[in-house]
Amino acid sequence: MNLLEQPKIIQQEHPKNIINILTAKELSEKKIIKPKWIIDKLFQSDTMNMLSAAPNNYKSWLTLDIAISIAIGSPLFGFFEVSEPLKVWIINEEDIEAEIKDRMNTLSNKWPETSIYFSIQNQIKLDNGTVDQIISIAKGKGVGFIILDSLRSVHDAEENSATEMQKIMDQIKKITNSGIAVLFTHHNRKKNMFKNNNSDSEDSRGSTAINAAVHGHLSLEPKKEDGQEYLIIRQAKLKGAKKMEPFRLLINLKGEGSPFIYEGEYNQNSHSKVVEKIIKLLEDQGGKGINIKGFISADIIGEHTLRKVLKEMEEVKSIKSKTWDKVQAEGLSVISDGTTHNEKFFFLPLPLPPEFKDGF
Repeated sequence: MNLLEQPKIIQQEHPKNIINILTAKELSEKKIIKPKWIIDKLFQSDTMNMLSAAPNNYKSWLTLDIAISIAIGSPLFGFFEVSEPLKVWIINEEDIEAEIKDRMNTLSNKWPETSIYFSIQNQIKLDNGTVDQIISIAKGKGVGFIILDSLRSVHDAEENSATEMQKIMDQIKKITNSGIAVLFTHHNRKKNMFKNNNSDSEDSRGSTAINAAVHGHLSLEPKKEDGQEYLIIRQAKLKGAKKMEPFRLLINLKGEGSPFIYEGEYNQNSHSKVVEKIIKLLEDQGGKGINIKGFISADIIGEHTLRKVLKEMEEVKSIKSKTWDKVQAEGLSVISDGTTHNEKFFFLPLPLPPEFKDGF
């Protein structure tokens, strides 16, 4: 195993754990230093954290961006404040050096000057000797944040066994108990198309011992909206504070500026709300048709998204459209502020489809 260069470590036998007991008064009077935020609202010092997603869904990209932000001390995603710069150690057992280098070049031109260390494909496994070595090296270099990419690649345990995975979690706790925060990536299980699972924590693969052990858990989901790709981030777990609402990141790997840009809270029902507003506007007009200009003047949503939603509603026959020529030929009533022959007017079908009443 070729970790960062370090003198040979002599393993010492550790004394057996001593059970400590405190009275209620002793605990009430004890001065306890709470973990500090490394990245505000996301990661705290001395804690174990998980970043999960389905395969090939930007987990490694995000961990590299997190490492750069922590090492430089710049806001993550241009939004979440970093309390102070820390040295970061990335232990990556999945990717090759060339791929990591290319990604770092894409993410930032400042990364070569940062205090980030890399151990790439060293075949590291989290046993007692290796974890002791990791702690020794990290302490020697002043590392305050370690990234393991991925969890599955740094152990040989049966992932669905609570007994075996608890041992792996205990090894990571040895690192966090030494004063070093840890973030590991993990895969989500395949989605069950017949099951509506609202618990993000249940999406992560393997034993529940994994979810139980972590202090914080971020779950990633890519989405395409308005022709642009985004990441939806859900805070499935956070022990140190109230969980945030899901938020959206614009993926900007080919443009200038931040590679992942915070775009505010993500309302998963926002699409349904647009549909409801469209229906309500059509109902309020007493059956009259409305064109695009009419919807835009009602300020329902941006024109690009509006056209997309109207198209989707037509496809499921939630609404119907007619050109100006057909409107005239059928003697239909519309709200018009100047039309062309090719312009469409939108109407509610009668009767209203069942799926519309239950929510689009």
